[in-house]
Amino acid sequence: MPNRLPRALLGGAIGLVGLIAILRLIIGGFPGSPVLAGVVCGIVMLSWVGYVGWRAGRSDLGRRASLITLSLAIIGLVLVWWGTAGPVLGLGCSFAGFLIIRRHGPRPVSTERRRLFRIEGPQHPPED
Repeated sequence: MPNRLPRALLGGAIGLVGLIAILRLIIGGFPGSPVLAGVVCGIVMLSWVGYVGWRAGRSDLGRRASLITLSLAIIGLVLVWWGTAGPVLGLGCSFAGFLIIRRHGPRPVSTERRRLFRIEGPQHPPED
C-alpha cells in the first residue's frame, strides 16, 4: 500500500482485535468484579493499539500482506465472540497480524550510526 494512513488503520484494527480479546478474557476470568481489571488492562492495551498502528504506518506492506493482515483482523474479530476459546483465538490472529506487520517493517538502523565510540587499531608511539 503506498499510502501511510490505510496501513496505520490496518495496524490499529489488528491492535483493536487484541484489545477486545484481552478484555473478553479478563471479564470472563473475574466473575466477581472485573471492572478494575478491565479498566487497567484496557488502558494498557490502548498503548498496544497505538504501537501496532504506528508500526504498520511505517512498514512497507504490499497488497498481498495487507490482504492477509486484513483477513486476520476480520477472522479475529469474528472469533473473539465465539465461546470460551474465542478470545484466545482472537489474540492469536492479532499476534499473527502483528508478526506480518513486523516482518514488513522498516530496516534497522545500521550499527555504524549507533556506535558510541570507535576502537582503533594499536597506535605506535612516534619515533625519535
